Amino acid sequence: MTYPGAGHYFVTPGIPTTDSDKLAFDSGFTMLLGGNPHANAVAHAKAWKSVKSFLGKFLS
Repeated sequence: MTYPGAGHYFVTPGIPTTDSDKLAFDSGFTMLLGGNPHANAVAHAKAWKSVKSFLGKFLS
C-alpha cells in the first residue's frame, strides 16, 4: 500500500507524529524519513488496521 504524503516511518497509532520526519541517534546521526505529520498519522492508523487484520488471520 502507499500513503500519499507519508514518509518511511511506522509506529502504532497514538504516538505523536510531530517529529516523525526524522530519526536521530545518540551518535549524532540523523535519518531523514520524509512525509508530514498529518500524512504520517493517517498512514500509521490505516497500516495498523492492516497489521492487526493480518495477525488476527494468521495467529488465531
